[in-house]
Amino acid sequence: MIQTQLITPKEKFSQLRDSKVILIKKFIELGELLSNIKRTAIYKVLGYEKFKAFIENEFSIASSTAAKLIDLCELFSEELDLDDDTLQQIGNDKLDIIKPLVKNSDIHVADYWVERAKELSIPDLRERVKIEKEKNKKALTIKELYTKQFYERLCVYFNCSVKELNFKIALYLMDEDLNSLRIMINEKEKRFKAENGEPTQLTLDDLTTPTLREGAGGCGAIASSYTVIANEVRQSIIPHSVEGG
Repeated sequence: MIQTQLITPKEKFSQLRDSKVILIKKFIELGELLSNIKRTAIYKVLGYEKFKAFIENEFSIASSTAAKLIDLCELFSEELDLDDDTLQQIGNDKLDIIKPLVKNSDIHVADYWVERAKELSIPDLRERVKIEKEKNKKALTIKELYTKQFYERLCVYFNCSVKELNFKIALYLMDEDLNSLRIMINEKEKRFKAENGEPTQLTLDDLTTPTLREGAGGCGAIASSYTVIANEVRQSIIPHSVEGG
């Protein structure tokens, strides 16, 4: 045990830096070991079928912690081939911060964020990454927005999760005629595209089947209820200028 009462603040800070270097080095070594053990599945010699059970029961390491160390090792040490000195200089916390922007990116992007991780403090790096994520957010298309708002509205109405709502929709549609339902949906999709400025395209069904009328093929109830709900949601999320035009 370190006798912290007998050393100066400067010496304490020096010891802290040294301990940090040792800790980061051990984290790197641990990540490499965990990655190798998981990849080779040698935990099975102890009777375990799953890596998660092995690491949690034998070493009391949470599987989430193990997964984080393995991800960092495989991405930065194996894929990007960063040397141990660079990994130690950056540290696990910074590597974890830049991981979402580095993973699946090209080498130039990866190199850029590795350099930023070297030079920036954790708060500054975290802020830079946050800004970059906001810039990279993909704007929702009108279809995605429509679907998102539709699901949110129905989840509130039925007081259920999206998973439970999908089950309810499946129950609702399970006995319906799928061919008639497909025709009805194609008709509504074409109207949706036309109303929202998207080009209307012919579907395969246009060449082989007549237009579905309300009530045809036993789908009157579906068409009516779908129209009521869809129109209500559409009125709430689509700008009036689009509606009119």
